Amino acid sequence: MKKVIALLLTVLMAFSSMAVLVYAEEGETPETVSTEVLPHINIRGFMCCPIYEDKTNPDSGKLWPPDGKQIASAVFGLLPGLFGYMFNRNNDKMMDSLVNNVNKIFNPLMCNSEGKPIIETSGAYQPRPTAEEIKNNPTIDYAYDWRVDPFESASDLNDFINYLCDDLGFGQVVIECHSNGGTILLTYLSVYGTEKVRSCCFSASAVYGAGFAAELIEGRMLINGEGLEEYLINILENNEKSNLISFLVKFASKLNLLNLVTRFLNKLLTDAHDAFFGKFAFPILGNWLNVWAMVPDDSVEDGISYCRDNFNFDVDNEYKYFFEEVNKYTDEVRSKREAILDNINENCNLYVFCFYDLPGIPIVADWNTMSDGVLNSKDTSFGAQFKDYIDTSRFDEGEYVSPDGKCDGSTAKFKDQTWYFKDCNHLYKSDFLNTMAKDLLYYDGQATVDTFEQYPQFFKYDMLKQMVVPA
Repeated sequence: MKKVIALLLTVLMAFSSMAVLVYAEEGETPETVSTEVLPHINIRGFMCCPIYEDKTNPDSGKLWPPDGKQIASAVFGLLPGLFGYMFNRNNDKMMDSLVNNVNKIFNPLMCNSEGKPIIETSGAYQPRPTAEEIKNNPTIDYAYDWRVDPFESASDLNDFINYLCDDLGFGQVVIECHSNGGTILLTYLSVYGTEKVRSCCFSASAVYGAGFAAELIEGRMLINGEGLEEYLINILENNEKSNLISFLVKFASKLNLLNLVTRFLNKLLTDAHDAFFGKFAFPILGNWLNVWAMVPDDSVEDGISYCRDNFNFDVDNEYKYFFEEVNKYTDEVRSKREAILDNINENCNLYVFCFYDLPGIPIVADWNTMSDGVLNSKDTSFGAQFKDYIDTSRFDEGEYVSPDGKCDGSTAKFKDQTWYFKDCNHLYKSDFLNTMAKDLLYYDGQATVDTFEQYPQFFKYDMLKQMVVPA
């Protein structure tokens, strides 16, 4: 019976992990500070943009995201293989089931050994609004192909900005970027400069990389039991049933069910390691150049070596162009990141939003490092210091220390232009945050944490009110 319950918890975890995609809503917020109309480009995160079979035609088939039927079919298609593995340790049957069902969703999204989509016409569709449409609604969700070379995405963004500024006559734009969107924006600004960007806001940005990308590229993926418990509680916390969810997860932990799930998954990942990475992770995710752009600095070379030594990535022939592009990002963006950011700050109005006080994804070794549930908060704050998630000590009081004592923003690169949001997960969205970002982006000059009384440096998520409030 425990094995059956563990299996059900495993399937539940797969579905519940999607809960972080649910955006919270809030009530009335103050009006923006400026009535000047400039296009407000919103560059979203990894996998947030739809991918079409024909990137010029939004009526063509959609390769991503999968619909509910596709997800349900894939998840329930895994069950026979998982049952077989659980009771008979039939590793081959389980891996065939895993690869076949997961690849039903991901195969059409594959790229070749040069990092180009195998469906050559596929990509993100970005409509070009008219000047009148922008005046009526300046906010534009910018669509980009999150699989391909970030330089290609930056080139497409440059074409779009030129259209807005030159063809429509707006002159400049303001840009808000989230997660991997920060990688795209940093690449764009490194190549094309800041002339046409008045202001930019890096929100929960992956400019400094993402730990989970290193785990993937270096072939590591084991689950930490304690981290799994904290993660399940936190990703499902911001809803009216949070107390019940927390109780159920902790109850399952006391019954040793979570440890059973963890041991089961880790045994599965260990037994199926070569097949999982060799038949799924590397042929699909490993061929997405944008994934490599999110690999932390000190993991890139190890990742290339791992691909070469374990999965026959011929870096001198078949994959030569691919890894030339990986190294190009390292040489032109990654290694020059600080200078690029300094240049942005000198020529634009720059703002940073950091979310914190959540555990990291439990597949990473440092899951207890302070995060927003996905990215390390030190990275998304551009250098602030944080206590570990499970650390009960506090920083000494200071001008840039949060009221809870868990964050010291004095070491952040832009300490007077960085705001912190406690208990907000990586994908948290609200009317309040949208309005705050707009007030900053459209402000006439460089605003700081002292400019707006309603926007102090530290906020927290109030679960009872379902909104962000000053800390």
